[in-house]
Amino acid sequence: MKAGTAPSSVWRGVVAGAARHRQGWPGWLRLVVAMVVSGVVVGVAAALLTMLLHGVQHLAFGYVEGSFLVGVEHSDPLTRIVAPTVGGVLSGLGWMVLRKRRIPRVEEGVALRPRRLPVGRLSVDAMLQVVAVGTGSSIGREGAPRQVGGALASAASTLAGLPIDLRRRLVAAGAGAGLAVVYNVPLSGVVFAAEVLAGGFGPLALLVSTVVCGTAVVVSWPLLGDASTYVYPGGSLDLSIWWWAVLGAPLAAGLGGLFDLMLRGAERLRPEPSWRLPLWAGLGGLVVGTLSVWWPSLPGNGKGIVQLAFAGGAAFAAFAVLVVLKPLATSVSYGSGIAGGFLTPALGAGAALGSAVALAGEAAGQHWSVAGFALIGAVGVLAARQGTPWFAATFGWELAHPPLLMAIPLLLAAWAATLVVRLVRGRRDGPRPVEN
Repeated sequence: MKAGTAPSSVWRGVVAGAARHRQGWPGWLRLVVAMVVSGVVVGVAAALLTMLLHGVQHLAFGYVEGSFLVGVEHSDPLTRIVAPTVGGVLSGLGWMVLRKRRIPRVEEGVALRPRRLPVGRLSVDAMLQVVAVGTGSSIGREGAPRQVGGALASAASTLAGLPIDLRRRLVAAGAGAGLAVVYNVPLSGVVFAAEVLAGGFGPLALLVSTVVCGTAVVVSWPLLGDASTYVYPGGSLDLSIWWWAVLGAPLAAGLGGLFDLMLRGAERLRPEPSWRLPLWAGLGGLVVGTLSVWWPSLPGNGKGIVQLAFAGGAAFAAFAVLVVLKPLATSVSYGSGIAGGFLTPALGAGAALGSAVALAGEAAGQHWSVAGFALIGAVGVLAARQGTPWFAATFGWELAHPPLLMAIPLLLAAWAATLVVRLVRGRRDGPRPVEN
């Protein structure tokens, strides 16, 4: 690039060159090439972001092997406090500069009049999210690969010269593929693109999402492996699982509503991109880090809580506290200016709710599956907060790979919690805090 040449001018030159080369290509061929290219580049990019996250976690908490939860548990109290505080300050300094210009969201790339998503700025923002969550901020890690996936698919659609309708579908598929890679959930990526990003459940939308998500996940396997995110313990699908899926809906809806209310309040407190941003982000990290001295499963995206539930590694009191602490810690992180996702924090809070109920039943002489109740609770709370029952049920099942029959109570839990929220809120529901 010559000195003084603007990146936008370079991009226009690249687009013009691509337009010359694709002259005479039929529309279907341009779409196929765009889908395959998007899947490959999103798979590589999301895998690299995941590897960066693991590197930040190991560096911040000083462990070499094992899960993030094990790393936090084996770290000393000072490390648990200092890591998220320093991570918040560092990411806040980056956002202080980056947010001088508004950062576009993936939803803008799938709007009726889609805008081109800038790969460079969204990639930098994604890396700052990785620093924040990797050092212990209580926020989802799926926001970063999702927005990078959407931006890369946006660039591919521009180079391929796709019409607006196909551009929107490809961007939605790219964002879903980013999510699919980091959790190894290709089907969930397809449903996310369709239900959450309004790509639609039509045949063409599903075809585009399936090709992009499937390609991205397969491309990522040599770097990340093909194991499921959680190891679901064996056990029978007894009657208690079925009634908990339905009767637990009001509890899941209440917790999902509380979580959403906290995030709405936190959104009003988010600092502007000034010197206050790194200060607030550091203070948010300090709060979460201090709480993690007693609750080491609290930092990060919520994966540690689900792991505890599946392993039966905590008592009733610990899970009961985490039901409130996880939404609170995520709201603190979000309100302090940290960006990220809300999907997995909602799963973590729901898993704590289900575990607490199962352990309370156990104390009363019942033999309820803690893991089963946790997974049902996780899906119910996610569906209630997100308003997306199909995605919540698919995501929960694909994360843990429980018995296939478990998909039915997961769907029941997701739809029951969603319907309770819709009945309570009616037309009064305002816009939810958006995920990056």
